[in-house]
Amino acid sequence: LKTDPELGQNHPLLSRECFRKAVLIAARDELGLTTRDEVLGEPVRGTGTLTLIPDIDIRRPMTLRLFVDGKPDPVFTAPKADFNIWSNKPQDLIAVAEALSRKELVDALHKAGLNGQPNKTDKDGPISEEAAIALEHPELLTQLAGLRLVHQQIRTDGESPARLAALARGYANAYQLSAFIWGSTPKLMAARALLYGQRAVVKFPNDPTALAGRAYAEALVGLPKQAMADLDAANTAGAPDDWRSELIRALTLYDAGTLSAVTNKQQAPWGRLFATIAVEHSKAVAATIGSALATLKVTPDSQRAIAVIIANAGPGLANWASAAGGDAFAFTLGRADGLPGLPEPIANMIRILRGPGKNPSGRMKVVAALHKAGDADATEPSWHVIAHEIEDITFMNVEQEAWHIAEKWGIDATDFLTASEPLVAGHRYHGFLDYLRAASGNNNDAKNAKLDAVNIDDPTYAMGEASGAWDGRPEAKSHAAWNILVTRADNTATDLDYYVSAFSFGHGLTDPKYVDGKIKRMEAIAPDSPMLQAVKINLRWPEAEAKFEGWLKGNGDHPALTMALARHYADANDLDKSIAMYERYVAGSPDWSGFHGMAKLYLKRGDEGKWLESLQRFLKAPDPGLQHASVQAEISRHLVAIGRPAEAIPYARDAAETGAAWATDAYSEACEATGDWATAEKLQIENGEHYDRPTKWPEWCVRTGHGDLAAAKKQLLKYELSIRNRTDREGLTDRISVFLIAGDDKQAETVATQVAGRTNDPWAGLVAASLAAARHNDAARDRLLAQLTDPAKPFKMPGGSKRAALVSTASYLKELIKEKGSPSTDRLTLILGDDPDDDAANVYYFVGQFVLSRGDVASKALAKDLLMTAATTESSKTPRSLAARQLRTTFGVQALSTTKPAAH
Repeated sequence: LKTDPELGQNHPLLSRECFRKAVLIAARDELGLTTRDEVLGEPVRGTGTLTLIPDIDIRRPMTLRLFVDGKPDPVFTAPKADFNIWSNKPQDLIAVAEALSRKELVDALHKAGLNGQPNKTDKDGPISEEAAIALEHPELLTQLAGLRLVHQQIRTDGESPARLAALARGYANAYQLSAFIWGSTPKLMAARALLYGQRAVVKFPNDPTALAGRAYAEALVGLPKQAMADLDAANTAGAPDDWRSELIRALTLYDAGTLSAVTNKQQAPWGRLFATIAVEHSKAVAATIGSALATLKVTPDSQRAIAVIIANAGPGLANWASAAGGDAFAFTLGRADGLPGLPEPIANMIRILRGPGKNPSGRMKVVAALHKAGDADATEPSWHVIAHEIEDITFMNVEQEAWHIAEKWGIDATDFLTASEPLVAGHRYHGFLDYLRAASGNNNDAKNAKLDAVNIDDPTYAMGEASGAWDGRPEAKSHAAWNILVTRADNTATDLDYYVSAFSFGHGLTDPKYVDGKIKRMEAIAPDSPMLQAVKINLRWPEAEAKFEGWLKGNGDHPALTMALARHYADANDLDKSIAMYERYVAGSPDWSGFHGMAKLYLKRGDEGKWLESLQRFLKAPDPGLQHASVQAEISRHLVAIGRPAEAIPYARDAAETGAAWATDAYSEACEATGDWATAEKLQIENGEHYDRPTKWPEWCVRTGHGDLAAAKKQLLKYELSIRNRTDREGLTDRISVFLIAGDDKQAETVATQVAGRTNDPWAGLVAASLAAARHNDAARDRLLAQLTDPAKPFKMPGGSKRAALVSTASYLKELIKEKGSPSTDRLTLILGDDPDDDAANVYYFVGQFVLSRGDVASKALAKDLLMTAATTESSKTPRSLAARQLRTTFGVQALSTTKPAAH
């Protein structure tokens, strides 16, 4: 089965997969044919290849047409009225697809010349003990191997409620266990789970085993309300004693506490995994990571748990988890009871590879052998699929570790990627690794050129980390930014919870129609979702107020719910209730969000002792990454700001031990405040060298007026020589910064004028305009400001930013020149908008320099205030240092700290 990559992209992915899988089920289970799926990495060869083109558009019902071997006319066209892909009852769509797989699609395959016999029926047939053991282990490859055994049994002995329910459960497990893999695989597995669950109930009506199997699939895929109904129906029909049913009942209620408390050796691995699933969209970092770590304790090869840790942890723990992925593979492939049915030559190869000595290409040898075995394999899913999943998970392990090295640590990932190349060479997403090779540098043009070169052949490609880079880049061949949304667009609790979580449980959801639509869908599908409850607390408090006590009892103080209540009471200025709810939150998720939120409330009361106590409590809790360092830096800065720098030093020193640039800066600032200039300078030198930021040390010297400025300038000018021939924006603007810091205003103005003329870059233009103003060259100043504000020449950075605050600053300076007025602080605040940190130093510096150029006494006093604001922002950009130097040379103001007391 192939999918035309040019069609069927803009639609819920699960819908597409349900109808693709219906075709395969018709061929496999109604005609006894051998089936292969190109999306799962299975080669599609020979006659009988089917190309399914799902013509889907959200503005009209879906059309399904089935073409065979490239023939121009379809052998099947489904009526449009049957395909309501946006229904709040996805089970209805599943029922339609499953019914097609037993009748109309079978007729279409007959029409195409394909014939065969359906599976036999064996009503009381159990699954084999070997299959049952495999399906009890929550690891993807083992689940796939167990599914092979069940499919073989059905092909040989026939379908039964137990066997079809086992397929529903196994594919539902595979969905959850592959959820972190980019591309179509997860939703493909979900579709198989739902279709086999439906097939079991249709073929064996009112059978409790069939109903329980469908309920399991619905619960894991994200249809909890329907799952609960099926569980109740199974109990009414006389459900067998099945421990799984109790676990998924707790999962439908998001009851992570009950799931985590399971101790039975057989059940505990699933209880821990389901608890992780229940909280992973809550944004409760400690609860989520803690649950994933608990999962790893009972399932050491859980790639799913590792992926959850990577997604939520800071660099240290995330890097550990990325590296642990390879160890998990070794565990899976080396287990005595792992991968049942594995061909003996491959099993023997694994035993040899696991012997003494290192075998860096061993995993790929296993993959190659599995692909070869797949060529002669008639079972579903084939060995090709297991090889494909090893390739995909390997790619994810490499990409995630490289991402953290390049983007979190800011270190060149080339060495790691070169060493990992044998593991990922030829992977369909390999091009993204070329992007990461350049990601630690400052050359965005080069990085984006690599990104644009990634040609993804999967129309449902989803890449969370790359979404920001691709957003607004229509030339990107993969259309990844859109498809990230597509893969999360199904009417399932999994997707809806993700959406709501992404919008911080309602904060930022401003379109009432959009919000109402999401709430309506969640009420229909997952009425007990804590993410739904959090949205209602934020946006529909009168409704939530009458229900939240019941919600708290119903799902065991889920962190999404307690955090929403804590924030609601804080916004309502009911500090006692807010603090009480924060206490409930940290009891289950002792992380920064809870302790920091509570600490801010104590500071709002003026209780500095309780503020510090709250943050110190957090420092005793497990650290998921760099959150302890963040709090230590915050405490240090507060103590410095209130004149107690000696007390700040221990906190700042501990934070700096992480090596994070911002933590080292906090330590440097504490040292500045105590007069330890030598240590402060040493820290800045080390920080710049570690993170390849040659301007950091010279900027510090210029800002503080201390340190070896001559030596720093030599380093700075050496750096300028190395970038002199670069033509990308970052190279050019770095040259401007070098000249400004070195005090060579003439060179800075020359380069800035050239860059502004070529790209209309507002930062370069404002540099050139301010330097022209300082020389009293009003003509050059006005020409540059007019150019920057010309609507016919809009500026846009490669990442999509238009630097709107800087363009607005240029417009405002034009107004001030024309009206000969003084700048308004309110107007500057308005220009900076809701998130002023990034451009505050720039805006205040440029306006301050403009006012200073007027030369009169009143203007100098005003300029001093503006430059003080620029010099004391938390930005580490060049204007902060330049403002401090200007204050020192013009006004005699000595070293300035950015540290301010924590807000009350």
